[in-house]
Amino acid sequence: MNQSEFNYKLAPSVGILIIFTSTLLISLSNNLPHGKGIPIFPRPGVLMFIVPVLVFIVVLPNIKIWISELYTLVLLLLIALSLFSLVSTLWSNVPLHSLKRATFIFVPMVCLFIMTVCDKRPIETFWKVAFLLTVYGVMLSVIGVALTFWGTIVPTDFGKIQIMNIGSFKIGQTIHIMPPFIRISSLTSNPNFLASWLMITINLTLAQRLARRISQLKFIILGGLQAVALFLTVSRTGIGATVIIAVLLYWLTARKNSKILFMITILIMLYIASHFTQVIFVYLEPLFKRGISGRNLAWSLAWDHFSRRPLIGYGIGTSPVYLSETIDMPHAHNLFLTLLFEVGIFGFILVLAIWLLGLFGSCYIKKGLRCNFNMDNNIVVVSNTIFAVLVGLVFHEFFETYIFTDLFFSLYWIYIIGVALNHNAILMSCNNNDR
Repeated sequence: MNQSEFNYKLAPSVGILIIFTSTLLISLSNNLPHGKGIPIFPRPGVLMFIVPVLVFIVVLPNIKIWISELYTLVLLLLIALSLFSLVSTLWSNVPLHSLKRATFIFVPMVCLFIMTVCDKRPIETFWKVAFLLTVYGVMLSVIGVALTFWGTIVPTDFGKIQIMNIGSFKIGQTIHIMPPFIRISSLTSNPNFLASWLMITINLTLAQRLARRISQLKFIILGGLQAVALFLTVSRTGIGATVIIAVLLYWLTARKNSKILFMITILIMLYIASHFTQVIFVYLEPLFKRGISGRNLAWSLAWDHFSRRPLIGYGIGTSPVYLSETIDMPHAHNLFLTLLFEVGIFGFILVLAIWLLGLFGSCYIKKGLRCNFNMDNNIVVVSNTIFAVLVGLVFHEFFETYIFTDLFFSLYWIYIIGVALNHNAILMSCNNNDR
């Protein structure tokens, strides 16, 4: 092995792929009668923390950070948020839990962000990550749909599951029966979580089609499988966020004639839907009656606690403890209220600044392409995808709390922001393609 090959294997792009591959695999869980959500890998939380840190240490010799870049500001904001979260353990009523949350979430995020902004081939890496996530989404969808049609329903102490035997191996998924629907979860913990995964993977499948990286037939098959699984989750937030991202991504990327056809199609679908409103309402009435599933109680309680300590909050990771003492909900189902609750206005402003700079970065990429008179379709779709996902996540996280709670969503959020801010490498690769 020569020196160049050795350096290539330690490049940030390889480290990014290793981190996402390991995170996806470690996230898998199997639902069987003797235990809910049994992780396929032991101690998944510890493994998800160790792998990014070890990868970062190995990749570190090949990393060069330029202080003058905009991503330096985001890196400083992210480090400030991480340090403030660690310091918040001092006034937390569960300091060990807060310390664990701050360490296990923010340290891998900082490591991944540094590797992302130092990646010399961010567009190529983005598409590799997109393909990886698409394969993962299709796998979850196939398993979930297969268990729905061929699995056996088994009652357990924690609810009902569907089990299917594959030789000597058993595979299962947790289901939530809400007549006339059976909500599936595949190899995730619950239907909403599966829908959140598919929200990302479906739109990355669409992005690959818009960039002409997959054929129309592959898009129909892969996207269709995931869409069926998404529908079977009956997750209003997941489905709504998926539609928002897809519509925004298509609108930003499609040509003018396609946009007109797209709008006509949407209007026709709305017209047809209006004539079947009564029939549809009969099946969707249980969902409407559920309202926002008691989230208003959690929101009210979170806001009440925030108003008592608005500047610094109660400490990272403390909201589930306070909420569980009053109402039977594991979290506030709202990222923004959770941030205000746990890290106060100070932490909330840091997160908002990082989010807005990511949106700005995605727009700046397209501006740079226009200045160079080269609207490379691959880069344009990446820029539009990042913008659409960051906007769609605002809606999604208004009803859920996955960023800064689940490591994958935290990593993917900071990863796409890092790609959006890696301007020089993106524009340089565009110029090299011209030559």
